[in-house]
Amino acid sequence: MIPIKLILQGIQSYRERQEIDFTQLTEAKLFGIFGKVGSGKSTILEAITFVLYGDSERLNSRENRSYNLMNLRSEKLFIDLVFRTGRDQTEYRFVAEGKRSGKHFDQVKIERKAFQWMPELEDWAPIAAENPAEKIIGLSYENFKRTVIIPQGRFQEFIELRDADRTRMMKELFQLERFELSERVKRLLNKTESEWQHVEGQRKAIGDVTQEMYEQTKLDLQNAHGLLAQHKEQLDQKQREEKTIEALIKLFNRLVDVEGEIKKLEEQTERFQNRRVRLQQYERCQLEFKPLLDKKNDVIKQINREVQAQVQIQNQIDTAEKALIINQNEVEKLRPSYEKRQDSQVEIEDLRIIIHTKKAEAERTKLLKRMEDGRQKLVLRQSALLERKTQYETLKKQRVGLREVLPDVAQLLEIKAWFDKKEALLKDKENLRARADELVKKESGVAETKLGLFTDELQTLIEKPVDGQTFDAIYESIEAARLKLQKEAEALNPDILHLNTQKALQQYAGALQEGEPCPLCGAVHHPHILTAETNFNGLIHQLQQRQEQLKNTASQTLGQLEKQLRKVEKELTSIQSQKLEVRQNWERKTEEIRLHETQFSWPTFENTDRKPIDVALELAKKTQEQLALVDKQLDVEEQGIQKDETELKEKYEKPIEEFGQKVAAFDGAIQQSISQLKVLEVQQFVSVEVAGLENQADKQAQELQNVVLKFEEFDKKIRQLQQEIGPLTGQLTSSKTNLENFQTEAKKAESRIVEALERYQYESETIVLEVLGWQLDLAQERELIAAFDQNLFAFRKEREDLLQVASAQTIDQERYKQLLTEIEEHQQTIERWTREQGRLVDLEKTQALQLQKQAELLDQKAKLELRQADLKTLEKLFKASGFVNYVSSVYLQNLCNQANDRFHRMTRQQLQLEVNENNNFQVRDLLNDGRTRALNTLSGGQKFQAALSLALALADNVNTQIEAKENFFFLDEGFGSLDKESLQTVFDTLKSLRKENRVVGVISHVEDLQQEIDCYLRVTNDEERGSLLTLL
Repeated sequence: MIPIKLILQGIQSYRERQEIDFTQLTEAKLFGIFGKVGSGKSTILEAITFVLYGDSERLNSRENRSYNLMNLRSEKLFIDLVFRTGRDQTEYRFVAEGKRSGKHFDQVKIERKAFQWMPELEDWAPIAAENPAEKIIGLSYENFKRTVIIPQGRFQEFIELRDADRTRMMKELFQLERFELSERVKRLLNKTESEWQHVEGQRKAIGDVTQEMYEQTKLDLQNAHGLLAQHKEQLDQKQREEKTIEALIKLFNRLVDVEGEIKKLEEQTERFQNRRVRLQQYERCQLEFKPLLDKKNDVIKQINREVQAQVQIQNQIDTAEKALIINQNEVEKLRPSYEKRQDSQVEIEDLRIIIHTKKAEAERTKLLKRMEDGRQKLVLRQSALLERKTQYETLKKQRVGLREVLPDVAQLLEIKAWFDKKEALLKDKENLRARADELVKKESGVAETKLGLFTDELQTLIEKPVDGQTFDAIYESIEAARLKLQKEAEALNPDILHLNTQKALQQYAGALQEGEPCPLCGAVHHPHILTAETNFNGLIHQLQQRQEQLKNTASQTLGQLEKQLRKVEKELTSIQSQKLEVRQNWERKTEEIRLHETQFSWPTFENTDRKPIDVALELAKKTQEQLALVDKQLDVEEQGIQKDETELKEKYEKPIEEFGQKVAAFDGAIQQSISQLKVLEVQQFVSVEVAGLENQADKQAQELQNVVLKFEEFDKKIRQLQQEIGPLTGQLTSSKTNLENFQTEAKKAESRIVEALERYQYESETIVLEVLGWQLDLAQERELIAAFDQNLFAFRKEREDLLQVASAQTIDQERYKQLLTEIEEHQQTIERWTREQGRLVDLEKTQALQLQKQAELLDQKAKLELRQADLKTLEKLFKASGFVNYVSSVYLQNLCNQANDRFHRMTRQQLQLEVNENNNFQVRDLLNDGRTRALNTLSGGQKFQAALSLALALADNVNTQIEAKENFFFLDEGFGSLDKESLQTVFDTLKSLRKENRVVGVISHVEDLQQEIDCYLRVTNDEERGSLLTLL
């Protein structure tokens, strides 16, 4: 993320609109924002994080954040941030706008919007996504504050996070949740176990099928094939012999059937002859008489239709002529009134005008009365409104006076925060003093414990330590005492050996016998045998006990003393380390208090007296309460004035004006109406009521309307009847002509029929009609007669052929019965072996598939068991986010290695950062034999250097993660605890970052930094105008 432009107005100390063009600042790679404490430097970062995420480092939502963000002298808040980010360096714009409620001073509503620059549209397109900044930048609000813009007091947060919080942060920054594979492995394991159980169930369901069983089935199937083929061949031979005999039987049976068919057909010969004669007679009548009869019938039907038509037309003419006479009589009755209709209409219209005029005069009188009443009420209400406006102006002056005396609450809160921090720092120092006293007492107690270890018994071996004697010297004294005791124990060995020798000689001497050889010298004579009554065993036991006692004292007593002393030494070392830490913290707190004292930049107040601040804040609170009360009263008065003005206008002024317009309109309408009268005059009807005039006008209008409607209706009917009679007369004449023609055609048709009857010798037309009534299907009759003749001929021909073949053949009935029995036996045998063959074929296929499936299932089972073992191993590895924690530790270690490149140089190769087994940071001190120590043992400057190195490394990794082309990093107040030498080292590091294509911004009040950075913004706080920005 690289900022391009930022506009501020109305946020905290920024009263006027201020614009920051980051182009020149980012081109310099290293820039600063400098100003005094409280000038508004940190507000710039506060504005950026708020417009992006809607959150604030110093204010939460419960503290009325919107109200406290806005400048108390401003009525609106505006933040506009433009930046570019991502692989394509896309430009985005985030805007926050707020407005103070006119009714409630402490109510501020802020609305945030996000846009993306669309080059193809050359305009900003709104972004509707939820939490757009997190999606665009790729960082949550908390991680944004740890890696891009680090607010005041949060710089060392990353190194102070607990292991769980740091791991959670690493997961969010680097999307390590993709390594959370425990659930996926568990699902795969459950799925694999389910598949294994399914495979095992399938294998058990198959049963125990062996290769030997399969081979035996194949052999049985081969034998079945052979037997089946043998029986089929024998059956084929029998069936061929059977077919020969059956063919001969069929021949004799067919001859009998043919004879029967011939006899049946010969019996039908006479009947079919009659059908031939009947068919010929029907064909003649159909051909010669039917067309003539059809023509005659058509002409008769047409004659009948014309006669009926003439009767119907004559009836219609008679009816129309009667109706015409009736309507002509009615028209003559209405003609006088109809011809005077124009005069009647003019009189009716004049009556309507007079009615309208009388109504308008009545309404005009009512409006004049209402106008006079309204003017009297308007005067009273205007007077009351004037008094209310005077009260409103008095309240406004009172509010202006209260705002002028209202102190700068934001400044007072900053001063209060300064005193709070000072008191907290002093309290920390008091706690450190109490801790130091406690450590001194504890150290004294441990020292007494050390002296108490040297008992009177031990003091016989080693001297009691004196004040100032080191533990190494004491350990040397213990070692010397241990060596002395060991030497004393070793010095007893010769005495013990001598006594053991004497004891052995005594035993040999007691066992010597005269004449027997001595086991030591071999002599057989023993003149002087040793005789002694000394108890060598007791003496040896005493010496051995003494020797054991010396050894125990050397190893156990002195060893226990050394062990207890080392424990005491460890406690004293720990106490001294804690005392050193307390001393360093005391010095750091002292320095922090000194620096904090220098940050007090409010000359109107004393940094030693908090009471005026509390008094000023209490006064401001009361003034704000008074302002709120006045604002509330102003709201009430303003609403009342608006309501009264609206009511005056809507209820009095506007109606009076409208009444006047209506009166004028009535005057004009009355004069216009009178001028439109034609035959009547208004004076004739002065004493007549409007209702009577309306009844008279309605009655005359209705009578006129009835006359016009009836006259036009009768006249229309007359014209229609006249139009109907003409065509009907023509139709009657045409019908009479047609009738004469049809009658002539009927006579001609009758003559032709008579001639045909004589020609074909039919007695009458009735006989012909009877023949035609048969309605024979000519084609069907011809087909039936032809089929009869063909069948009779065919059967007679077949009989001759069968007699010729059968004359030389005979049938052996006994052989035929035997043959049928043999065929049936062979068929049953074949059917039995066919079933057996089918069973064996199915069995062979089933066993083959079972063997194949069994092999596949065994292979699947082996693979699944191997997969189960692998997944169980992975399950143990990924259990309880183990793999995620491991990956997180790898990322953290890489981060630490990257940070060491800078931290090692900053500390002049003296210190090095490491990550321990608990994923916590520790420091390896290369000047002290490379031993490790806690991060908290670093000085303030060293701890800052470590935090800076880790923050830069973290920013590098995050920007690589989001594929940013340039890295942007902002530090707010992180240099107050550094001495000049450390500050120069840090600054050299910051300047070297410019070579890494990185943009670094620094916010500080430290003057040494201002002298080193060429490009920077100067922030000043004017009492009247608020915070102002200057680019230098």
